[in-house]
Amino acid sequence: MVESALTLCIFLLMLIGIADFAQFLFIHSALTERTRSAVRYGVTTSPIDTTRIRNMVLYGNPNGTNGVSAAPAGFNLTPSNVEVNELDAGTEDHRLQVRIINYRYTILSPLIFGTYSAPPISAGLPLGVNN
Repeated sequence: MVESALTLCIFLLMLIGIADFAQFLFIHSALTERTRSAVRYGVTTSPIDTTRIRNMVLYGNPNGTNGVSAAPAGFNLTPSNVEVNELDAGTEDHRLQVRIINYRYTILSPLIFGTYSAPPISAGLPLGVNN
């Protein structure tokens, strides 16, 4: 009976850890995809319209709403978490870069419960030379 209780505790802790890791991977993947779609939007429309590019990361569309409310669509992102930069303007290496910075992941595992800073998520595409 004691062995079963110990085995069950270890099994449940491992299961919660696997769920936390899966959640981390899902959120990281979703934020990476949002960053990439915002860069694609910025390159194909107007790279100087940083508000609409930022809205693509926050809301999934350039208008600044998620279809239901004006709150960002999940993941607790705020406008201060999203950077939009135009790098090396006027050169051959002119590009648009979108970054998610200072994002905090919430971990639910009892042994490592808390929030942790994620590494910056960055995506960029070339814009070409401005004439």
